[in-house]
Amino acid sequence: MMRVNPKVPLRFAVIGAGPLGTATAYDLARFGGADEVRILDLVIGRAREAADRINRLMGGSVARAGVVNAAEVTGTSQVLEGLDGCLSAGPATLHPAVTEAAIRAGVHVADLGGAPYAVLALDEGAKAAGVSVIPDCGAAPGVANLMVAYGLSRMDAPHAVRVRAGDLPKRRDLPLGYQPHFAVEALAQRYFGPVDQIVDGEPVQAPALSGLEPVSIAPVGELEAFATPGGCDTCPRTYASRLTHFDFKTLRYPGHHDALSLLGRLGFLSRNPVDVDGHPVTPIRVFQAVMGRLWNQPDEPDIYVLRVEVEGTHHGEPARYVGTLIDRADPATGFTATQRCSGAGAGAVVAAQAAGRAAVGAKAPERALSPQEMMAELARRGLQIEHTES
Repeated sequence: MMRVNPKVPLRFAVIGAGPLGTATAYDLARFGGADEVRILDLVIGRAREAADRINRLMGGSVARAGVVNAAEVTGTSQVLEGLDGCLSAGPATLHPAVTEAAIRAGVHVADLGGAPYAVLALDEGAKAAGVSVIPDCGAAPGVANLMVAYGLSRMDAPHAVRVRAGDLPKRRDLPLGYQPHFAVEALAQRYFGPVDQIVDGEPVQAPALSGLEPVSIAPVGELEAFATPGGCDTCPRTYASRLTHFDFKTLRYPGHHDALSLLGRLGFLSRNPVDVDGHPVTPIRVFQAVMGRLWNQPDEPDIYVLRVEVEGTHHGEPARYVGTLIDRADPATGFTATQRCSGAGAGAVVAAQAAGRAAVGAKAPERALSPQEMMAELARRGLQIEHTES
C-alpha cells in the first residue's frame, strides 16, 4: 500500500471493538501501513482487550484503546481530528453519526453496512470537506460489491448478475445449521423487510426468504439460497440502467430456510408484543435471547462462501464471469472466516481512502473504488478469489 506521503505517520480509528471491528483494526495494522490504530468503544475494557490482542499478534504497540460515545457527533469529531481514516464498526444506527463526525473532522470514513442511504445522503458535506465516505464495506455488502464491479468490467455489455453469499459453520449439526459470528440482533434483520432486485429490467422488491433454490459449491457441498436484504444494498440502484437482472441471496445449509419460515409463520419472529401473564413480550427478543445462548460457541470454526456470477456479451459473443471466494477460520490469528473477510474488505477500503485512491464524496463501494486495484489488495490480504471467464 503506497501512501500519499510515506514520511507522514498513518493513523486510523476503528469505532466499535466487537469481532469485526477488531479484525479490521488488525488488517489496518498488518496490511494498511498503519503507524497507529485507535480502537474506540463506549466500554474501555472492550477496547483494551481488542488493542491488546492486536498488539500481541503484531508483536508491537500499534493499537491503542480509547473511549468514545459514537452517538455524540461533536465529541466523536474531536476524537477523530488529525487522523487519516476511520471505520464505523458499531451498530448500523450509529453509522450516520460517525460519518457526520468524520466529515466535520476532515477524516475519510467507511462502515460495515446496514444504513447505506442515510450515509450516502451526506455526500454534499463530504465533498465540501474533501473526504471520501464509503458505506457497506464488510464482506457482503463490501467485498461482494467490489466483485460485482470487477465482473462487470470484464465484458462490454453485462445484463445479469447473481450474488450468493453466506457465513457457515464447519459443522452442519448446530442449531438451525448455523453459528453467527456477529450480533444475533443484526442477524435477525437479515430475515425481514423487502429485498431490492432487478427483474426483466425493472427495479422490484422481493420479500425476505423468497426465491428458495438449491446451490452446489465445491468443495463446500450442497447449500440453499434465498433472498435477504442487506447483502449488496446499493448495487441494484447503481446498475439499474445497465442490467436486466440482479439478485442477492444468502447461503445456508439445507433446512435452515424451512425452519426460519416455520418460526416466522408461528409468530416467533414477530416484533409485535404478545401478552404473557400480564406482561408484554416481544417474540423476536425471546428468539434472540434463546438462540444467542445456543449459538454461543465462539471457538466453532466457520467457512465464508461468496460467489458472483455475471452474464452478458463481449466483442459480440456471449460472456460469463464467475468469482468465487471460499475462506476458512485462521487458527494462527484466531479470527473466523467471517471476521477475516469483513476485516480485509473494510481494511482495504479504509487504506485506499487514506492513500487517495477513493473518490471524494459519499459513494457506494462499487462507485468509489477501482475494482481491479481492490481485487489486488484483497489477494494481498490472503483472500483467495478464483476468477473464471468464459
